[in-house]
Amino acid sequence: MTFKINKNLNYSHTNESLRAIIEGLDINLDDAILAIGSSGDQAFALLDGSKSVRVAELRGNQVDYIRKREELLRNGDYGEFLRIDELGYDDGANRGARDFELVQFNIDRRNEFFLQSGKLDRIRDNLDRLCIKECTDIFAAVQEGNQTKIYLSNPDIYCQDDIEAFKGLVTCLPKGGLIYVARPLSNENIPDGLRLDSCLTGKAREHEKTKWNLWQPTVYRII
Repeated sequence: MTFKINKNLNYSHTNESLRAIIEGLDINLDDAILAIGSSGDQAFALLDGSKSVRVAELRGNQVDYIRKREELLRNGDYGEFLRIDELGYDDGANRGARDFELVQFNIDRRNEFFLQSGKLDRIRDNLDRLCIKECTDIFAAVQEGNQTKIYLSNPDIYCQDDIEAFKGLVTCLPKGGLIYVARPLSNENIPDGLRLDSCLTGKAREHEKTKWNLWQPTVYRII
């Protein structure tokens, strides 16, 4: 399959396993979730089975893309919701190059998830529980909500300069709250009050076992 590249878009689809995210965050109907936006796939997936999902996204182009896809869902246009005519310029990135086999794998894996019986109908029914917001600081967005769980994906928070901001997340969640990241923090950077949930981490990583091994999803719990 041949794809065009849209230089005004970062991501057209998720490169993470949606099953890993759902199982790693142990989603239930009491959960108010804050999620990084990206392509929107993750936030839409989280709508099925949670109380609410608040999307925080730094890039205006991705916010526009998510809102366009939300409208397609509202209209019941599931084919267009899943359709990808153009890739974002970060899609398929693998060790400094674009891997089209990886692109196709991620699209197929995503579509298989959404095409489970009744899933898109349930997500559509829950769209009023979705809030999409462009923000300049993901950590400030966390402060504004009453979330129980956070999906962080792979934001640029892993360098020492940003670890203090990450520590602030601990105070924004109740005891037992969960934070899902695509790669683990180094042990010395895990804040007090946060511990690895090895059971949920194991479940998430089972779904990210691919020949590319791009991610090591990790789940932390507030204690």
